[in-house]
Amino acid sequence: MPSAAGSKTMLLLMLARVILTESSSLDTGNWTTGGVVDITAKYPLCEISPEYSKDDVLHVLELNCRRVNQADMDLNGQQENQFWHFFLSHAREDDQLGNWKYRLNGAAEQCKLAGALVGQGKYMEAARIAVNAWGSNIMNGNECCPLSNAPFCVNTTWSVSSLVLLMLLSLPVLLFVGTAVRSTYEERKETRETMSRGTTPKSSSSGPSASSKSSSQRGFRVTAELEDLWLRKHCLRVLPSAPTFARSTASLFAALGDGFDFQEDSVKNQFEHLLSLWRSHVGTVSDRYIETGDEVDERDLLREALGDLHSELMEGFLLWREKLHLCESTMLERESSELGTMAGVRYQQLADRETLAQLADISMYLLVWGEAGNVRFMPEVIYFITELALSAGHAGHAGLYSRSAAQGNKFLTEVIRPIYNTVSEEWYESFGVNEGNNRDTKKLHAGFEAYLPKDVANYDDWNELFCDPDRLVDALELRDGSKLFDYPHKQRFQKLAFVDWESSLRSSQSKTHREIHSLWGFFASSHRIWTIHILMFFGALIFVVGDPPPAPDGHMHVMGNSVAVRVAALGMLVSMLGFAVLFSRWHVMGHSLRKQRHSCLCLSGVLLRTVLILSPAATYAGVRLEEYRLSLLDATMRPLEDESWLQTLLWVHAGVSFLAAGLLLIVPDFGYDTLWKMTPAAAHRRLLRYFFWTAVLVVKFCLSVVAMREMWKACVGLKVIMPGQHSYYELMRIGRDSTWGGSVLYAMTMWLCMFVLFVADTQFWFVLGCAVLGTATMLVQRRCKIFDLACGDAVAQIPRRFSEKVLTFSENAFSEKVWDRIVAYMHYEDKVSEEERNELSFDSTELPEAFEEKNVCHRTLSTYFPSGHCGLPKLHQSPDLQWRLQALARGLGLEMPRPFLAPHMPGLTVLIPHYMETIIMEKKELYDSAAKDIVPLMDWLEKRYHGEFKNFTRRCQKKGQFPAVGTSWDGYSPEHWDKISVWASMRMQTLYRTVAGMCLYHPALQTLWEAHGDKACSLGRSEVWDPSSSFTCLVSMQMYKFFPQKMYDDTNRMFRKFPDCLKVAFIDYDEKGFNGEEDNINENQPRRYYSCLIDGKCSPLPGGKPGEKKPSYKIELPGFPVLGDGKGDNQNHAIIFTRGTLQQCIDANQGAYFEQMLLMPTALAEFRTARRGDAGSKKIVGFPEHITSDIGSIGEFAASAEVAFGTILQRSYAVLGGRMHYGHPDLMNKQYMMQQGGVSKATKTLNLSEDIFAGMDFTLRGKGREIKHCEYFHLAKGRDLGFNTVLGFFSKISSGAGEQIITRQMFRLLQLLPLPEALTFWYAHVGYYVTQWFVSQGMPIIVSLWLFVLTSSCETTFKAFAICDSQSSAAEVMAKLLSSWFSVLIWFFLLASNLPLLMQVWYERNLKIAASKLIMSLLTLSPILFIFQAKVIGSYFANELRYGGATYVATGRGLPTERRPFVGHLESGRLEKKKVGGLFLDYAVIAYYDGFTLLVAAIFVRICGGVTDAGIYGERFDKLFFFWLALGLTIASWCFGPFLFNPYQFVYKHYVQDLKATAAFFLQDRGALWMDWYTTTQLNAHKSQRKFANYILDVQILGDFFFFAAWFCVMNSKMHTLSNLWSDSTYMRLLSLLVFVPPVMSTSIWCLVMAAFEKRRGREAESSSEDEDFCGEGLPLMLSSVCVTILAVAEGGGVLLPLFLMGWFRTFIAGVILKFFALKAVIFLGESVLRSRYSSKIGCFCRPVELFVMSHQMARDVLTTSGILTMMLPAVAFNSLNEMVCPFCNVHQLLIYRDPGHQHQEDKSVSFTHESDDLEQQPLMSGPGPQMNMLTKSMPAQRQVLRPNPGVLPASASHISYYRPVNA
Repeated sequence: MPSAAGSKTMLLLMLARVILTESSSLDTGNWTTGGVVDITAKYPLCEISPEYSKDDVLHVLELNCRRVNQADMDLNGQQENQFWHFFLSHAREDDQLGNWKYRLNGAAEQCKLAGALVGQGKYMEAARIAVNAWGSNIMNGNECCPLSNAPFCVNTTWSVSSLVLLMLLSLPVLLFVGTAVRSTYEERKETRETMSRGTTPKSSSSGPSASSKSSSQRGFRVTAELEDLWLRKHCLRVLPSAPTFARSTASLFAALGDGFDFQEDSVKNQFEHLLSLWRSHVGTVSDRYIETGDEVDERDLLREALGDLHSELMEGFLLWREKLHLCESTMLERESSELGTMAGVRYQQLADRETLAQLADISMYLLVWGEAGNVRFMPEVIYFITELALSAGHAGHAGLYSRSAAQGNKFLTEVIRPIYNTVSEEWYESFGVNEGNNRDTKKLHAGFEAYLPKDVANYDDWNELFCDPDRLVDALELRDGSKLFDYPHKQRFQKLAFVDWESSLRSSQSKTHREIHSLWGFFASSHRIWTIHILMFFGALIFVVGDPPPAPDGHMHVMGNSVAVRVAALGMLVSMLGFAVLFSRWHVMGHSLRKQRHSCLCLSGVLLRTVLILSPAATYAGVRLEEYRLSLLDATMRPLEDESWLQTLLWVHAGVSFLAAGLLLIVPDFGYDTLWKMTPAAAHRRLLRYFFWTAVLVVKFCLSVVAMREMWKACVGLKVIMPGQHSYYELMRIGRDSTWGGSVLYAMTMWLCMFVLFVADTQFWFVLGCAVLGTATMLVQRRCKIFDLACGDAVAQIPRRFSEKVLTFSENAFSEKVWDRIVAYMHYEDKVSEEERNELSFDSTELPEAFEEKNVCHRTLSTYFPSGHCGLPKLHQSPDLQWRLQALARGLGLEMPRPFLAPHMPGLTVLIPHYMETIIMEKKELYDSAAKDIVPLMDWLEKRYHGEFKNFTRRCQKKGQFPAVGTSWDGYSPEHWDKISVWASMRMQTLYRTVAGMCLYHPALQTLWEAHGDKACSLGRSEVWDPSSSFTCLVSMQMYKFFPQKMYDDTNRMFRKFPDCLKVAFIDYDEKGFNGEEDNINENQPRRYYSCLIDGKCSPLPGGKPGEKKPSYKIELPGFPVLGDGKGDNQNHAIIFTRGTLQQCIDANQGAYFEQMLLMPTALAEFRTARRGDAGSKKIVGFPEHITSDIGSIGEFAASAEVAFGTILQRSYAVLGGRMHYGHPDLMNKQYMMQQGGVSKATKTLNLSEDIFAGMDFTLRGKGREIKHCEYFHLAKGRDLGFNTVLGFFSKISSGAGEQIITRQMFRLLQLLPLPEALTFWYAHVGYYVTQWFVSQGMPIIVSLWLFVLTSSCETTFKAFAICDSQSSAAEVMAKLLSSWFSVLIWFFLLASNLPLLMQVWYERNLKIAASKLIMSLLTLSPILFIFQAKVIGSYFANELRYGGATYVATGRGLPTERRPFVGHLESGRLEKKKVGGLFLDYAVIAYYDGFTLLVAAIFVRICGGVTDAGIYGERFDKLFFFWLALGLTIASWCFGPFLFNPYQFVYKHYVQDLKATAAFFLQDRGALWMDWYTTTQLNAHKSQRKFANYILDVQILGDFFFFAAWFCVMNSKMHTLSNLWSDSTYMRLLSLLVFVPPVMSTSIWCLVMAAFEKRRGREAESSSEDEDFCGEGLPLMLSSVCVTILAVAEGGGVLLPLFLMGWFRTFIAGVILKFFALKAVIFLGESVLRSRYSSKIGCFCRPVELFVMSHQMARDVLTTSGILTMMLPAVAFNSLNEMVCPFCNVHQLLIYRDPGHQHQEDKSVSFTHESDDLEQQPLMSGPGPQMNMLTKSMPAQRQVLRPNPGVLPASASHISYYRPVNA
């Protein structure tokens, strides 16, 4: 409060006495002489408030007279300024300087008179005279200063700044109204379009059906084949009841295939699938007997297993059918337990009717599911078809279907394909074939390219239609207009062929959730997150501001006169947020739900909730009215008035507000969000989660209050106008002032900056909390045995723990032979040498040295001191081997379930999707002898795995056929390179490595069976047992049909290597043929498509490519299967070939270890059930991964991030209830995944991040489902290694996150999850990407705020005309604020952000490695990468929300050894279009433009005195050191990050090539290359989805206009000051106008002239041009760009030059920035015109706009590239010097690869005298060691004796045989 205190009052009185003494002769009765008007009488707003105290009145007097004296000194001080002297002398005809002197003298006299009146005690009259002295005399009636607090002065007329502020505040309202109107209009329009889209339904004949072959003959044959498959080939044949079940099941499948005309291959495949499922449940049922200690009763095993299978597989179907049964209009005639009629098919039935009904349900479901193709993504549709098929009555003579199909397969033709056609036609306009490569192509409907419009239906919409019986009954119509459900239930299957699917599934009928790419779609899902942050932020702000001082005029403050009333405003905020929530929910609600919610009951519920949410607004109005009534009372009456009514209203308002906030935060569900009841968390977990988030938010709130207090101090120090600190009366007076609008924007900018930081740091506190919780969880998992964890030797305890937890059924202390087999695999993989193998094996010593327990001192020395000292073993120097031993030891130290005992275990399929990734590397990828200046990849691999390469060469030299040439790569022959390529492939991210790793489970199963398997049971006998019955590795090779020859050879090589468990699924095709229409094939699709399965036993394909195999199963699909982005469709088509009940999703860049695969039965035991129907099997179980791609700096950064995410963070997510499914390496129960549509989703664009949706759907379906994380089992994984590939990966997942947030899964989870789980789910997934956007915006906003504050502050001259009486300068205040924010705490934040990785590595390895990782990452500039990564993530996420366009990015996973150019590669001195591409073009829009803008802003900060005028903060560098460090890192990252990590970037010859290519890019062909790039990537990148109105109503407009308004108000305030100095100057009026005009006048004229010139030339060339839109050729675009730049600079600079000459540098900078924003706005409008659909219609008339836009944008790019290339020169010079001085130690390579360079080495390995067979050529799964003593593959199969296990197995089972596949 600026009112004077007592001491100040005494000083003012003393001053008045002096003035009175000097002017005792003045006439105090007439002070308005000389033509001066009484401004207080003319303008009521200049009246001094009668409520002012004496101190306030004296402060007003002192302020006005001080400004008069200051004005006199300012004008006298400018006499030496030549510019001012010139202007004062020539601005007007009369004497301006003399006039000023006259006005100053008059004002001085009035101040003396006011002083005299003060001496007489006439304070109010004295103050009025002082106000007139300044306002009338000095300001000529344009301004008066009657206020005692900021802004002190007001304008007598409305200021433009106030109008701009009003426009800014009304813009969100206009955007809201525009969005609502546009949404309603587009909704109706899109509904009409979707209803009219599609082809005309085809008519079908009603004649009898005919079959292409005799059904009876097919039935007998198929029955025999299926029965043979069971009784002769499958392991279930040995069970007592097998023949009965085999005959019944085989005949049932054959009969169903015959009766419903399922495809024969599909019937056989699903029969095999059923056997695998049955086999799995036989194992789990047997395991339950073992668990209870009972003897397994094999006589009833098949029946019990079938019951379990039915209970799990058909659970969703039974629940759906029960729901359908409750709907009376469905008229179901069959109970769930009854046997269906199934069209009267005849088959051999079982005696037990219940078992038979279960078998029939399962069989029908599997057959329908197996042929459904893309319809499998809609599980309830599968249920619907299954139910109708089960209940179908006898078909009679007419048959089940309406007509015959040309190739049979009538179920596919008549039932599935029409549904598929509706789906495909909803999204795609046509399908075709690329003539160049023969691959399939597809074309989306117009306007669908970026994303599917919000009112277009997708898989989830159609599926939810079948979830709702009421809607389903009304929706399904036949072609004749009747309803399907009008027919009896037994006839409905026959009527399916007559359903009009296009009408039944239209979006207006089925759409339940609209995926809206806007802030409304974003807010609808995440409103709970924003509600809690907004309430916390404003609560903290109220706490910081505290109790407001009384208003000087005695009126009520805008925000209230007490803290209690101000806190009550949060209730009003709740109502505003609630209204936004209600609108956003309505906005995203689909048409069908809107229709359904029109019932009275639903409307009443919504109305009640709406009233509750909006009620705080009403109670808040009551509170304010009561406060206003009290404020109107006389001052003497206020203490006597009872405020109890106000207190009562406050309590009522608090209660109502808490209720409304609770509805928004705790119970946001509206009822219709819930389709299934979710699984509730246990009470102790719920309590822990609430405690965790309470702690996180409390810590965040407390520290945010500290930061906000500093911001508040800065606002007070800068005298920022805070609207809430004024009364309504004051606001009415100051609202028109020129400084008011600017000051309000000032405050808004400061607090906006604070809000951005407030929102962004929640992610940081969440990660910090997860690090603490993850560490605590780890200790709890180990039973808090901290001493044992810290001091115990876990490796030495491997034998004991392995025996207890893995070999549970063996009484042997530890099976040495099992361990020796593990070591043999390590040796086979070249992880250990022959000597190390002997040291580790039990063969050579009784106890390997690794298992000798060592004390703490010994292990500490071995960790922190190099090997060779203190007698430490050499083994510890192998990091990979050390990690594997420690990982095994850690896993065995954790609690784990009892493993399944072979053969009593469930079946597992590992599913690996594959597109065109490398299978086995070849020489040209590893070594190119022609590229002499590039270090080959093989060199890096040899360096990284030097010891393993030595082991490899020595092993190969045993045969004497491998040269001892070391790394002289030219010395190896093609045969040698074949072996080297396999060795390298096992260390890179190849499919071969993945398959080899996963297939290790096969020999691991065999080893476990040999070690302690139940060989006494029927399934465990040696002649029956086969690991392949429990394990399948399935690779889904989507592009197998289009493989090059090399990939066919590699695939067959894998088949030879893993013959028993490896299978490949792929998509085949045939021509559609002339009968495609009869088969209902979509007329837009040219082919038939098939899902095919091959394995090593398949014969070559006749007439196919060399190496191509003939499928064992070939199942026709309803159409082209890849309707989505690829991966999800690829998994879906292959899932029918998976076997067993469990499935593991693996990516083609993973691997595994043999010792870990021995723990797989333990991991599978997580799905164990105690009884039938138990929820124990409803799980997704995740495991950590060992990141092996830590090569180079980028690889290490990516690996470290993945290590933290995959271990300690996921451990915390699981505890907090926020973990989802991430694809790999999660294990899941396939039966439950089938019930939700598969292991992933595949809607185009929407499900780009396909894996996570499986976890979200799994969680939403509830019913006991659980997602957990275990850490005793590990797999290997590779991550991206290059800068571009890492960022390409993040761009994909960021775009995918932008799509996730608008999906129904994300929407519903964030509504239905309890608040702690919702917060965890948000910050563990989409919230991370949102935070990255806020983080990337943080530094620009801070610098903008700093610059805004500096330019708004006073200039060095004429301070009187801008109140400059702050105790500290603006620069000092901002420097103090930034110093407090960026203090040494930045190191704490840095450490805390790396805490998860630090803690995890410390736990896994040791503190030395953890600390060294952190230090090394900082030294290799990891902050540069992560800052750039945040920018990329934020940009892609925000752009996806606005524009869509997410696509799958194939990043590549190799180590980058080739340099990426700047803009492209030159060929023969020219830059061809196909060669255009480089680092500048990759990231210009994302980072470089913003980076250089930030650099210029930082320079402006220095120019404006941000450092020099900051007092002690400018004098001492350490005060702002951390801020400049953060700013410097941000600028360096955004401008140069990609170049720092680009190999050979600074090599001189490459730099010269970049210069030439850049010149060609801009100059070649009149700039055609640049124009093509700009048009494709920027101008038209999102044109398909954007119209001109869309750009105008875009949220970006709000942000741009905000900053434009801020700088506009700054300049308006400055120019207002100058206008007051020369109020009658015509020149000043013109100058005040021109500073606000964008510098486009001269450039527009130029572009018009050039366009006219081009048009004239175009007429002359029109006859020779075939282009109708040919406009002629003008000047090269570069020349136009240079001219436009010169004109724009001259035009803008000429206007602002007077400000520079007068010394107003800050105003000059503000003017430059305002011109920049104005020009940017004009260019944005020009681009919007060019993007709009009208630009193509007006043709050449749009050429001036195009020329204007492109000239300016080319200038921008030329300046940016010039800046980057110029600043590269020092690095190029340093690199050249480095190469001359030390060519073998390159600093840049050291930065990128953490290796200074390579010299060719020769490793002359010794030659061995004896030879052995080549291990690489033998099948891996035969084990590297058949013989237990020598474990060499060359030995014949023989049996070795293990130590007996007395009391557990019979004597005959005490032998372990060498496992070798039959066909090895």
